[in-house]
Amino acid sequence: MRPRLLIVIAIGVIVVILIGLFTSNLLQQGTQPTASPQIAVSTQSPRSADGPSTTVSPISPLSALPTPADITEILTTSDQLFEAGEYEEAFASYSQAIEIGQGNLLWRAHTGRGNIYSAWRRQPEALEEYNRSLTYARTPITLVSRCNVHRLLHNYEQAIADCDEAASLDPDNPEIPVVLGSLFLDQGQLEEARQEIERAQILDPLLAQAPYVLSLIDLAEGSGQQAVDNLTRAIELSPDSAFFYWERGFLYLGLGEIEKARADMEMVLTVGDPRHDGDTMLKAGTQLQFLQGTGEPGE
Repeated sequence: MRPRLLIVIAIGVIVVILIGLFTSNLLQQGTQPTASPQIAVSTQSPRSADGPSTTVSPISPLSALPTPADITEILTTSDQLFEAGEYEEAFASYSQAIEIGQGNLLWRAHTGRGNIYSAWRRQPEALEEYNRSLTYARTPITLVSRCNVHRLLHNYEQAIADCDEAASLDPDNPEIPVVLGSLFLDQGQLEEARQEIERAQILDPLLAQAPYVLSLIDLAEGSGQQAVDNLTRAIELSPDSAFFYWERGFLYLGLGEIEKARADMEMVLTVGDPRHDGDTMLKAGTQLQFLQGTGEPGE
């Protein structure tokens, strides 16, 4: 029995030693910070109104995710840049919204980029953007824009289908009959074109594009003076449009009214914005030089 007793005592001593070692380790760890997985840590001290802070705190990735309100603000800024003619900046801003990727708002970003491509006269790329936009939402804004691009690309059946769908969604939108009127004009259907433009004027008497398209119909019918009158109305509604001055000035040239033509070409250079009227301003400047008898454009 004595050997068995000695074994039991030895085991007891070993257990006591192990417990002592374990307790000592716990006490030592209690004086040191324990390691824990960090989600995200800012590498720079955040600034406050009173200056840079000296503290850095963990930031959850969820707090950095943009909200729909953030993306809406980006899109609003993009729209404002586009309206101001800041096409490069607007395109970058719309692209930022697309990179963030909120499905219910992506249609606006793609439509915005499509509008810029169209303004740059890059219609195939505009069409691609409108197609992407319509996969997210079939809005009348995008449909009428795609209708116009289809028209410019001579895809007349697709253009009519888009404008008809847009009109079914927004029957009081005056831009739809303006595009349809242009579409009928392109195909030589002058009576139908005039009816659409007159309908647009009923919906919005202040829409400058309507009398402009009427001037094109007048020219197709051989009425130069009526075309001048409608262009004058377009200029009254949109006095900052270099394009309308160019169109009327060029028409004056055809009618032999040189002084009026010169005045309109000068107005193109006065009201034009090189960011989006560059081609029109260049043409007006060239015409002015010929009208002034230099015979050498560009000097």
